[in-house]
Formats: sequence, C-alpha cells, structure tokens
Amino acid sequence: MGDPRNDENIFVSQLQLTMLKFHNKVLDLVVGDPTLRRGSETDFEAAQRIVRWHYQWLVIHDLLRRVVGADLLGEVLDETGAYPRVERRFYKWTNEPFMPVEFSVAAYRFGHSMIRGGYKLNTFVPFRPTFTPDPVSQNPLGHFGGFRILPRFWTIEWARFFEVDGTAIGVEGPQASRLIDSKLANVLAALPPEIGGSRPSLIDRNLTRGARLLLPSGQDVAAYMGADILSDAELELPGGGPAPLWYYILKEAQVQAQGHHLGQVGGRIVAEVFLGLLEKDQSSYLRNQPDWKPFLPSATEGDFTMPDLIAFTGHGLDTISGPGGGPGGPGGPGGGGPGGPDGPGTPGGPPPSP
Repeated sequence: MGDPRNDENIFVSQLQLTMLKFHNKVLDLVVGDPTLRRGSETDFEAAQRIVRWHYQWLVIHDLLRRVVGADLLGEVLDETGAYPRVERRFYKWTNEPFMPVEFSVAAYRFGHSMIRGGYKLNTFVPFRPTFTPDPVSQNPLGHFGGFRILPRFWTIEWARFFEVDGTAIGVEGPQASRLIDSKLANVLAALPPEIGGSRPSLIDRNLTRGARLLLPSGQDVAAYMGADILSDAELELPGGGPAPLWYYILKEAQVQAQGHHLGQVGGRIVAEVFLGLLEKDQSSYLRNQPDWKPFLPSATEGDFTMPDLIAFTGHGLDTISGPGGGPGGPGGPGGGGPGGPDGPGTPGGPPPSP
C-alpha cells in the first residue's frame, strides 16, 4: 500500500484494496453511462464524486449509527425535514474546520477496544493472532501483521467480518467485534516493532500521548458538555481522581451502553466531528446536495452500507479453500477456535483505523 498506515495489518490493507476496486468499478459504470457525469466533469472526476458520496453516506448511516447509537446520531443529524441539518453544540471553529485532539487522541481511539486478539481470515488460513511481539518478518505466516507482500491464498473472506448477503461461511457468521469497554486484547500490549517501536503497549502509547497533549480529564469534559459524570466507583480507578479522557470514554460506553456503542461524551465528540467536517467539506454531499441519496445497487433502495459496497465491488466474496480445495493452511491445521481471551462482542465489521 502506498500509505503505510493502510498496511499496518492485513484486514486494513484488504479494506484498502476493496476501496480501490470499488473506485474502478464505479469508473467502469461512468464510462458506460455518460449521464452519470455532472456539468464539465471528466469520467474520473465523476467516479471520484460517486465513490466519495456513497462512502460518506455509509460512514454516517452505517458506521456512525452503530458506534454512537441511533438516538445520539439523530440529535446531531436531523433528517426529519426535506434537507438534513447538522446540529453542532460543541465542535466549533473560527476560520477553518479542524480535527480536535479530544477526537484524534481520545474519542476516536475507542476502536482499539474492539479489536480481537485473533481472527479467522478465510476458509484456508487457520485462526491466527492479530499481532505477535516479534518483527513481522519472523514467522510471517503466524499472524496478521502488515508491511509485507500478501501471502498466497490470504485473500479475505468478507462474510467473516460483515453481514454480506448470500456469502455466509457455514454456521460461523461474521466474527463480532469486542465490546467497547476499558479492556483491550492482550496482543495490543505487545505490538511488533514495526508498529510499537520502543513503546510496544498500545495502552501506554495512548495514555502517554494524551498526557503530553494536556488533554482535560474525562470528568471535566463531561461537566463542560453537561453530560452525566461517571462516579469513582463506576470508573474503577485506584484512588479515584481525574480519569484520562481516552479511558473515561471507554468506561462511559461500558457503563452507559453496556459496550454496544459510545456514551454521551464519546458519542457526541465522534458524531459532531464527523458530521461537522462533512458539513463544511466542499466536496461532500452534505455541502453540495444535502438531499442526495445513494443510487448504486443495495439491499435497501436509497441506502448504502458496507456490505452493499463489498457486494458491488465483488472483492472478498469467494471462498478461499487453498490449492487443494479444502480447509487447512500454512503453518498448522485448518479451522481454529474462537477469539481466545477476547470475550463477547457486538455485531459489525472490522474496527475503525486508529
């Protein structure tokens, strides 16, 4: 991948590949139907717009609805009228929109708690840990770390991660993400050196970054926003006191939503930043044509979800059974068990990129 951040692990790189194929499929559609162009748009520019707008739609209506909850999303994005209207109470700016550190360093890192310790990639490749503490080049078939050429027969089966119609993998179904709470999978405490460097613990990295950027405590942010403030007993911090904002947001999701979506503080930060940026982005559908609706093939007319994107693209829909046509893969027997120490989870796709 051209951007190393999209090559950190095989799941993200396969998602990037899916998006590349999505663009190419849309471009083919535009070339075959010039009426899809607007004004002086070239075929490429029309494909860019169609890809962006469909992706923006699913980020709002599929991703955000899952991670902040339908009720809070409805408070920030009012779609009851002829045109949707974004209601921002806290995310404001003077000259240009920006990405607040409360979002990038705390709230949007909630996805780290959703990552499982291991996964089943496809029918051929056995269950593997997401990461191992050793360099990626050591035992390259023993984990799903990135920064390497994709091994043969390691194409993803997306039905193991999304509810893609018609491509269920036996009785297994999609592998659920972990609950949003204050617990992280063990593998994230010992990242490979390509990711973790001299600080291999993702917990340590997140807390240190928040402290260095002088983020306010979770209690202070909740008080400023007029949200319910978690008690010391709910936060479960030794000795009580101010809670790091990242930890507070994870704990808030656990206490207020049983880990199924973010709570009042975390959910509003994530929703307002996403929708505020899209509202002011000159290339977004919310700015250009607020009443626009998706038109690519989908399970529900006028909607577009990640499973719809995958089905339209066609990537990751085949069963990868290996050279002999049966289960089993490099480095061990096929199958593999469920997510080890991960515990219960919530339905949905791979966790958002950090």
